[in-house]
Amino acid sequence: MGLTPGDIEPWIAFQVDILTNKLNDSSKYDVRLQALTELGNFPEVSTNYVPWLQQCVATNFFTDQDEVEEAHRVLRSIQRIDPFN
Repeated sequence: MGLTPGDIEPWIAFQVDILTNKLNDSSKYDVRLQALTELGNFPEVSTNYVPWLQQCVATNFFTDQDEVEEAHRVLRSIQRIDPFN
């Protein structure tokens, strides 16, 4: 994708914004799933969002099974980087 180190944090914040604001739009399913995947692609930056993602999983924020599974995969990926989360 060609992101520079300074681009990654805003990119991840944008992914979280997508997940937060496009949840009820069924036409955006692929976009939401890709946004979750992007969190996992940059675990060093995504550690800031572990509490948010854990809350999403705990409260059934994601209702689609693929999104739930991806959220769990992303959490495992991030927590390998920062085991204290």
